[in-house]
Amino acid sequence: MQVFPFAGHRQGKVAALEALRAIAKDYLLESYTPKMMIIDGDRAAVMSDVAFKQRSTDRTLRFHIADFLRFRDGRIVEFREFTNTFDLVEQALGRMLPI
Repeated sequence: MQVFPFAGHRQGKVAALEALRAIAKDYLLESYTPKMMIIDGDRAAVMSDVAFKQRSTDRTLRFHIADFLRFRDGRIVEFREFTNTFDLVEQALGRMLPI
């Protein structure tokens, strides 16, 4: 949370939009490339390669994400996103973390 204060569980449209605004404040999306998509009824899973530019350092963070979505009446009603946060924190800090 210290490195990515916008990370974590959110519930509701307003909270989700606030998280997206917080991300956009610190990062600029450079690329989003879906690599695999699986759709089954009202559910979808997407694995993607992404790159964000960290505005404060001009450093580009490259990583994979997995998104899981559920739809109802053509709208997203559930969205979960996962990534290797350890790798992402190291990229954001620009150094390896001691383990």
